[in-house]
Amino acid sequence: MRWTRVLPLLALLGGVACDATLDPVSDGPLQATAGADALQLLNVGTQPVHYAVFAEEPGGGSHLFLACAGPGCPALGRGAVAVVPYADLGGYTPDTQRAVVYWWYSVQDAEGVWIADSIRSFVVPLRP
Repeated sequence: MRWTRVLPLLALLGGVACDATLDPVSDGPLQATAGADALQLLNVGTQPVHYAVFAEEPGGGSHLFLACAGPGCPALGRGAVAVVPYADLGGYTPDTQRAVVYWWYSVQDAEGVWIADSIRSFVVPLRP
């Protein structure tokens, strides 16, 4: 009789464990949360933020990419969320354990040209 009460609870807990996410990792205005198949990015700041996400290189190497800056470039606005499937991460393989999130703001230089102010990065574990 007890098992009839316990089994549904175990099934519920098992389902929760399968959908579990890791604790969010934050840097500046970006908060990254790793899920089962995707990384969720949330802009908790007040300004639009540009970003790029890659699988971490073995040995912690850096990535080469062009940082788009200006109003015509994709950005996360205040409170906006982006979901980045792991399969879309540059360099991702099923063995990838961590991702590197790069982020920056767009600013205008003295000539009025849009540039990335400073590219920052942080590492996010994808698996426990």
